[in-house]
Amino acid sequence: MFTADGGGAYELRVHNIGKGPTTELVTVTDPLPTGLKLESAVGSGWDCRTSTWTQVLCTRGDVLASGASYPVIVLAVSIHSGVVVPIHNVATVSTADDADPSDDSGSDTVRSLSRPAPAPALSCGGIAIALLVLLLVAATRLRRTASRPPS
Repeated sequence: MFTADGGGAYELRVHNIGKGPTTELVTVTDPLPTGLKLESAVGSGWDCRTSTWTQVLCTRGDVLASGASYPVIVLAVSIHSGVVVPIHNVATVSTADDADPSDDSGSDTVRSLSRPAPAPALSCGGIAIALLVLLLVAATRLRRTASRPPS
């Protein structure tokens, strides 16, 4: 779920639908849509250290057998105020030994943003009452201290 002025998460999945295993470095790239900022990119076995706030770049060098999948990469993103939906995101995967690069991308479209629940707020009257209670507690402690005989 994506929230307005909040954030959301994408899951990037890499599955080998080729006839053989990968033998070269595998790279996932995701240039984030305007208005999204990368907060984190993590996935077991993935190296995402070269990612920036606007560009995801994750790599790994272990073999991926035909029909197998790597662990998911989870992208946590923040959404800037004023972003308009739909938000269309496209990620690609590449490796030097890929016989058919035409099937190396996937996309997702966020069609709506939920609104976060408003935080409870105190009215001016509520603040005044809270302040009055604090003052009464402080005054009571002062009176008790003043009424104690010196030791």
